[in-house]
Amino acid sequence: MSNGHLKEIHIASGDECGGNSINQSLVQEMIRNFGGPFIKEIEKNYPKVYFDVHREFEAAKKAFDQNSDDMSISLPTIFIEALCKAMHLESLQQILIKVHI
Repeated sequence: MSNGHLKEIHIASGDECGGNSINQSLVQEMIRNFGGPFIKEIEKNYPKVYFDVHREFEAAKKAFDQNSDDMSISLPTIFIEALCKAMHLESLQQILIKVHI
C-alpha cells in the first residue's frame, strides 16, 4: 500500500496445508526415521543443529519442484555424528574407517 503497510487480502484458514503443519510433518518423519529419544536429545543438547535442520527444510520447501516427489536436505555434521553414536555406539570417523572411505 502507499503508506508502507501491508494489507491482508485473505484471512488464514488454519487448514492442514499451512507451513506449520508441513514443519510438524518433518518432525514426525525425523522421529519415525531416527527415533523420538534421539530427536529430543538433538533438540535439547544441540538446539542450533535442530534449528539448522529446520532452516534447511525451509529452503528445500521454497525450492521444491512440484513435478517431482523427491526432496533432499543437508544434515549438519554434528547431527550425523550424534546419530552414529546413538545408533552404532561409534563416531562417524570410526565407522568410515571400517568401511574404508
